[in-house]
Amino acid sequence: MRNMGGPMMMGSGQSAGMMAMGRQKDMAGGEMMQHQARMEKRMDMMQTMMEQMLQHDQAMAPLPAK
Repeated sequence: MRNMGGPMMMGSGQSAGMMAMGRQKDMAGGEMMQHQARMEKRMDMMQTMMEQMLQHDQAMAPLPAK
């Protein structure tokens, strides 16, 4: 079995949270606003993709028997 860590598992939740806090302290106000806007855009895109996947699954589901 391979290591459980990977690019998405950089460390425990606490250390990852501390890294994010450190980056926020380094950002100026304008950078923080741009970062927030980019994050919101990504979340919107992911939400749209999830909705499309659900619609596709529903469209591909067999029709119920009568």
